[in-house]
Parts: sequence; C-alpha cells; structure tokens
Amino acid sequence: MTDDRAGRGRGESLTNPDDNELIRLRREKLDALRGRGTDPFGGRYPVTQWARGLAERLGNANEEELKGFGPVSLAGLFDGRRQLITYHFMWRHAESGFPGEDQGCPTCSFLADSIGHLSHLHACDTTLVLVSRAPIASIERFKKRMGWQVPC
Repeated sequence: MTDDRAGRGRGESLTNPDDNELIRLRREKLDALRGRGTDPFGGRYPVTQWARGLAERLGNANEEELKGFGPVSLAGLFDGRRQLITYHFMWRHAESGFPGEDQGCPTCSFLADSIGHLSHLHACDTTLVLVSRAPIASIERFKKRMGWQVPC
C-alpha cells in the first residue's frame, strides 16, 4: 500500500541516499574538528574575565549574602545561563495612581504565586527574573507577606 501524499511506499526511507551521505560527511568533519580540539558548538558565549571574577566571588553565595550587593547588569541577570525570561512585576503606590497602597499588582502577584520550582527552568539553561521599579524594601516586605521563595 502506498502513501499517496508522500509518493512512496510504507517502510521506505524518508531521507534521500544523498542526504545520508551528506550527514556522514558532516559527522566526519565534526569528529575531525573535535580531534583538533575545536568544538564548533561549544563556547558560543565566552566567559569574560569580569564574569569569571564575579563567579569566583559570588558563585556559592546565598540570597542573604547577596542582599545589598547593588545593581545587577543585564549579563548578571542571566546568572550564567544561556536564556533569560524577564517579567515586569508592576507595583501599586501613590505615584502610580494608587494612593495609600504599597503592594504588588494583583495580576502580577497571581502570576508570582503560580511560579513552580525553578529547577525545571534551570535544567533548560534558563533563568527567570521578576523586575520592578519598586523600592527593594517594599518588594522584600511584600515577598515575605506572600511567602514567595523566588529570589529578588
């Protein structure tokens, strides 16, 4: 029985024999490069001396040790991973039109409540950060009240 859409019989290879030869040649070339100590897929994001020094100083620091360390650069937000997800956590306060309030946006708070264990993202070489223009003291107070474990 043939598959009319593909124009080939069942059990026939989906690849052209020439494609298999091309794949074989590419693998040989990759093995040759690796044999010379070159990995064309590794090291796409070289570690700078600054990043290496920062990792040596702060690599094993916990959240408490990092408090008050100061502003973090964009590169620092990646935390050594290849991908970064940022979420703008909006804040309610008098300057934003909510007099008498100093707390997180209800919708943003709902999202933060729904964040699971970050190890799943870390396994995909991804860092998640929530960013806000609110003062850090307000964020930490609100985080404690909500019982969130996500680092701020």
